Formats: sequence, structure tokens, C-alpha cells
Amino acid sequence: MNWFQKRRAAATARESSRQFHRKYEDIKSALYIALAERAGEVIGSDRHRSAQVGALASNLMTSEPHPPQLLDAISESDRVVAAELARQGLQDREMTAAAASAAWLLANERLVMDFDPRTNALKPESGGLILILARRATELAPEESTFFATLAQVYTTLQRWDEAYTTAGRAVELDQNNPESLRILANAAICLARYDEAESLLHRAREIYPSLQGIDEALAVIRNVRAGQG
Repeated sequence: MNWFQKRRAAATARESSRQFHRKYEDIKSALYIALAERAGEVIGSDRHRSAQVGALASNLMTSEPHPPQLLDAISESDRVVAAELARQGLQDREMTAAAASAAWLLANERLVMDFDPRTNALKPESGGLILILARRATELAPEESTFFATLAQVYTTLQRWDEAYTTAGRAVELDQNNPESLRILANAAICLARYDEAESLLHRAREIYPSLQGIDEALAVIRNVRAGQG
């Protein structure tokens, strides 16, 4: 990749990250407001306390870490209220769907921005959080193929091939016509030396979406391995 291509890729990543963040903020803000209103019904008219409890409850639902300095400002009794509100929220279909989407969007935002192309890996301080968020999305919305595809991509980036293969396989089970899921599953299959399966998956992905990126490169890897060059 030359200098111009690197700059263009970086610009594309920034724009993609911004789009994920805008959508995340919209969904998370709505979730927070709903929980803060419920908190007010429990603890009274203190809006500041309600806001604190609502923010903590929303992070408990999405599995986001609550900033330590903000957590320290919340009393033990209000933390109990936040935990109960999060539990109740997870019994509400719309709120659960919102929490799942927020976790997925934030995972994607961080996945895009915290990937270091120089090392072809996530920044060390980011991988754990992204994995937590991606897992949470699939826990809250086990019917969403796209969420499993993102989790599989995280496992791929962390080079955890068995988990990438299993998770991408689940994404394909949920949506057999998702070319990106097929490509991720194929890449995991290559790393597990399942070359025939990978080749079949790649051809299926290309049939569905002929311009999908990464297909030629993956097929070249298979050819090189078979020729004893990989």
C-alpha cells in the first residue's frame, strides 16, 4: 500500500468511525434518557442523581465500563437502583434491542479506529473492551447475523481462529446470503487449514456480491499453500 492509498484508507476509516459514533450516540442517549426517567420514579426529583443512576444503568446494559470517577460519585444504594433498572431494562424488548445495537455500534467504531495497520492488530489496550462489547451485542440479540459477523471479525483480528470460525459459522447459519460473513468464515477456515471449505465459501460470497473485497487475496493464499509456497 503506497502513501496515497494509506491516506485514503485512513480517511475512509475516520468517516466510517464517525458514522458508527453518530448512530451509537443517538441510540445510547435514548436509552440513557429512558433509564434516567425510570430512576427519577424510584429516587425522587433529584435530577442529578437520576442522571447518574440512568447513565450507570445504561452502561450496565451495554457492558460498557463506567468511568471510575463517575462511579465513585454514586452511592452504594444508588448503584443498587441502577443494577435493578438495568435488570428490568433487559426484560423490555425495545430497550434490550437498543442496548444490543449500542454495544455493536461502539464495538465497530473502536474496531475501525483502534486497528493498527502497521502491526495488523488491534491496539493492546483496546482488544479486550471491543471483545466485551461485541460479545454483549450477540448475547442481547442472538438472532442478529451481523452482530455475530462483527464478533467473528474481532476474533479474527485477535487471531483466535477457532472462535472466529465458530462465530462466523453462526453468522452464516443466521443469514446464508451475507457475503461478508462468508468471507470471514472462509478466512478463519484458511487459518485452520480447511482449504476446500474456504474455497467454496469464497466462491459463494463472490456469487452473492461480485465486488466484495478480499476474495482474490484469499483465493491466492489457498493456491499458494497448495503449490507449497505458503
